[in-house]
Amino acid sequence: MNNRNFFKRLLTCLIGIPSIIIIIFLLNDYNFIGFSILCILISIFGSIEMSKLVLKKISIWAFLSAIPNIIQYLQNLYYTDTRINFAFFSYIMIVIISMVEEIFINTNENFKNSINNISKKFLVITYPSLFIMFIIKMLSLKILNSYMLLLFIILVFTNDIFAYVFGCLFGKNNSGMIKVSPKKSIAGFTGGFICTILMTFLLTYLYKDKISDMHFIIKIILGSVISISANVGDLIESVFKRSANVKDSGNIFPGRGGILDSIDSIIISAPFFYLIMALL
Repeated sequence: MNNRNFFKRLLTCLIGIPSIIIIIFLLNDYNFIGFSILCILISIFGSIEMSKLVLKKISIWAFLSAIPNIIQYLQNLYYTDTRINFAFFSYIMIVIISMVEEIFINTNENFKNSINNISKKFLVITYPSLFIMFIIKMLSLKILNSYMLLLFIILVFTNDIFAYVFGCLFGKNNSGMIKVSPKKSIAGFTGGFICTILMTFLLTYLYKDKISDMHFIIKIILGSVISISANVGDLIESVFKRSANVKDSGNIFPGRGGILDSIDSIIISAPFFYLIMALL
């Protein structure tokens, strides 16, 4: 185990998790205004990192990608009619505008790079902002309170931490099965998977008066889905970084890299957590 890197990751978690807890519990008025602002800022800086990865510059689309998340928060507050999702509509409009742009700016190249340009802009607009929209959207669910939101975040962190620990301790002889991330191991995945399920049972028991009652099968499904989707998110980010030929998406967090390195598991897990909570 790389002790220096491990302690950097541990320090980041020890600072990051309490900070998030403070924001969730102390700034929870107006539909979790503190956490919502944090999500919007993360979507902007995450899109800036993605813009640097795929466009090799900071694009205006990285900033425009935050508009749907702002609208989603305002819709949570002031417009609860679920028949019309103004946030998703605004996302579609931004994507359409990004495609229309090619009609006017790529004429000198006879549009030979237009598909490539549109694809890159689509990725900047979509990742991570569209996935963060699910985090903000889940705040509108009647079932969701500070403890349910914390449950989601802790489960993702649990998988990340224990997958790393088990992988370092027991994964030497069972790694390399996934080419995009050779250090990922069966031991790491198994350890993170089991610990995430156990953490689901532990937290729902400790805070049974605060967290909505779930059947034990739902708890197993929730822990399993969060663990699997968190790992998928990590692998997707690895694909992006390998394609861009970089080690990290940034260097803002010691031991973890950039914004995208730190939220990859959370944002891919968010739609699944939202779906399960919406069905309860």
